[in-house]
Amino acid sequence: MRSSDSLRRSFRSPESDTVDAMARAHGGDRNGDPRTGGVLASRFRVARVIGQSDLGQVLEATDKTSRARVAVKVVRPQAVAVPGVRESVWREAEILRALDHPNIVRFVDAGTLADGAMYMALELLEGETFRARLERVAPMSPAELVDIVRGIAAGLGAAHALGMVHGDLRPRTVFLQATDAGEPRVKLVDFAAPAPWATRATRPSYPSDVAAAAAPRYMAPESMDGEDDLDSRGDIYSFGVLLYEALSGRPPFRARHSRELVAAITSGMAPPLRSIHPSVGPAVDAVVKRAMALSKDERFQSAADLASAFIEAAEAHPAPVRRGSQSFDLESGTVPFVTQGFEPVAPSAKHARKSASERPTASDRRITVLTIATFALGLVLLLVAMIWAWVGGLWT
Repeated sequence: MRSSDSLRRSFRSPESDTVDAMARAHGGDRNGDPRTGGVLASRFRVARVIGQSDLGQVLEATDKTSRARVAVKVVRPQAVAVPGVRESVWREAEILRALDHPNIVRFVDAGTLADGAMYMALELLEGETFRARLERVAPMSPAELVDIVRGIAAGLGAAHALGMVHGDLRPRTVFLQATDAGEPRVKLVDFAAPAPWATRATRPSYPSDVAAAAAPRYMAPESMDGEDDLDSRGDIYSFGVLLYEALSGRPPFRARHSRELVAAITSGMAPPLRSIHPSVGPAVDAVVKRAMALSKDERFQSAADLASAFIEAAEAHPAPVRRGSQSFDLESGTVPFVTQGFEPVAPSAKHARKSASERPTASDRRITVLTIATFALGLVLLLVAMIWAWVGGLWT
């Protein structure tokens, strides 16, 4: 295994490159529209901007070396100067370079541009995030989740076997890649932090700053308690939270303030899954409950074990799969993968979507329809009474 220093030396730092207007734009106006057709880092011919934020931009480009389409994340020099940002970019690059697995986004290249901006090129993914899927179809049945669970478990297993963790597993970091066969291929993206370069015999563990990088709603209780001995079982917990949300249509812990959220997670007092969605079988409920156990020793000890138990439970309690729910929304089209922290620049991303927890339930919709119907009937009766009174007045 390469050390961090050797990995950094292997990344090109093209100080002598001629960086065209497209590269220079990342140090200027974040809303600027750099010219297409420019070449970044002497290798990537840029086609368009697919995401942007205060950090910089994500570009769709063609790799001149392989002729493959790629997504290039460019972090502006001003952002690179912020303490911790440079280390974070290198850290994610080191993880992805070391991992080569069908269920993990493929690393292409990383480096520093002449103006001080940093870039990281990854394979270009087209499809949708698991978050977008949940916003469309949640709650999902266990049968609908089987292939997604397999893919997540395979990607996590590959990382854990090399002494690494994801550190930020949640619906937005699980990408469902469109394939010619029509079924999505799971790709894990946006790894928060690698573990130390450990042997396979050692349990993977988080560096100290993972808690700051991960989304609190999906974080394991031990990461909030300040525990030092954090390991891959934190990913197992996050996996359980993800399944809970997918099956119920809402996250297990909801709070108005961060302190309330932390208190709820560390107490483990999530509402029983079947109390929210009674159609979930007891076996599936037990799998999710074990994955989210407060004590990491009581959780599944590997992603493969969790996936195996979930699939067995799903097959034992099959639920009807909604027609078309496994396919992509072809009317809105697929959108390229945009890395965490960057807003997509795509037609389908301009429309705000409600989160799964805010979507009206079937019961809510029935109540709304009944209320509208009652109101309409009242108006009709009032109109009839007024006409009747008017007609009666004419005859008197």
